[in-house]
Amino acid sequence: MHKVLTLKNGLKIVIEKIDGVNSVSVGVMVKNGSRNEPKNLNGISHFIEHMFFKGTERRTFNQITGAIENIGGQINAFTGKESTCYFVKTLGSHIDIALDVLSDIILHSKFDPKEIEKEKGVVIEEINMSTDSPEEVLEDLHAEISFRGTELSYPILGTEEKVKSFTREDIINYIEEKYVPSNSVISICGKVDFLEIENLVEKYFGDWKDKGEYEPKYDKIEVLEGTGSIEKDIEQLHINIAYPGMEYNHPKSYALVIINNILGGGASSLLFQKVREELGLCYSIYSYMDAYKNCGGTNIYLGLNKNSAKKALEVIKDTVNDFVINGITEEGLKINKEKIKGTYILGQESTSSKMFANAKSLLFRGDIRTEEEVIEKIDNITMEDIKYVLDKCFKNGALNTAFVGPKINKDELNSIIFN
Repeated sequence: MHKVLTLKNGLKIVIEKIDGVNSVSVGVMVKNGSRNEPKNLNGISHFIEHMFFKGTERRTFNQITGAIENIGGQINAFTGKESTCYFVKTLGSHIDIALDVLSDIILHSKFDPKEIEKEKGVVIEEINMSTDSPEEVLEDLHAEISFRGTELSYPILGTEEKVKSFTREDIINYIEEKYVPSNSVISICGKVDFLEIENLVEKYFGDWKDKGEYEPKYDKIEVLEGTGSIEKDIEQLHINIAYPGMEYNHPKSYALVIINNILGGGASSLLFQKVREELGLCYSIYSYMDAYKNCGGTNIYLGLNKNSAKKALEVIKDTVNDFVINGITEEGLKINKEKIKGTYILGQESTSSKMFANAKSLLFRGDIRTEEEVIEKIDNITMEDIKYVLDKCFKNGALNTAFVGPKINKDELNSIIFN
């Protein structure tokens, strides 16, 4: 059972009660990520996320984290391409403390100049750590190739040069523009009392002022053709193969979820069975979706010895082509619907997962889909839907490739994928 309300300042709240749990998850999600940054401030959204924990008018860093951890709770945050979220999970009886701390960091952070300079060093080390991770390097390279020339190509962490350049004025101005009630939602899920929550949200967030309404603009973006590689002295070659996809909230998106699950969604998927189980060519292989506002892609990832790459790519291409030509049977569709529904329903038992899903839905769709509505959409997927999505996303082949690892003959590997 959920309830949506809007405060006088334009801040939307979604509250969902889950019976039989003791926890409550609370999140403040802002419609702002690296996609919303000007090029000269790339990385500032993530940097601001760090700074919100560095002290308020009432609390030090230790007092912010201690207020939650000392009651057995967890407090954290993340920055993505299109949103940033600050969240707490604790016992339902401590909801007052959770909202107090979250409102304090969002509305009353000091952004002390000394803390800003110190945190630059922390974030630069995070960038260095990311650079040492081939999977994260591949992720950024894939975005750079697929979305080049657009803000979606920007790395979430930014660069060392950009981070060093941020000023306190940059931070304050950015927050005043983007961190406004009309561009944010609060999502609360778990052991809740609706009336109590309404009163507490008004108490802690009712004075949040809009300094002028801000509405992000999202241009229509297509996944581009291309290829790229970064040589690293490591054992494995990491590969991303990108295909067309579907934007977040596309009417056929649930059909793509089914297809993604069949293709590379687990140990019983086509790619896992053929490339790993039958041929033993890799340890990790899976498919996944990029789903953004007005943009989407579908991808295959694998990591393996570079000497096995040619054979693996041949098998992947043949597997995708066979899938497009033959599709699935009615029985196969029925089985995979049950898989997706089962995964979804089990996820609803987590107050955190439900909180994040509700926040994103309210922020980007403007409403909340009930469990019954989602199940109905999955049940209503037809064989025609599957064929439509297979043709749209895979019939014309891959759009681009990205490679990270030891030296390779990129042209030779690309000739397998693209020809």
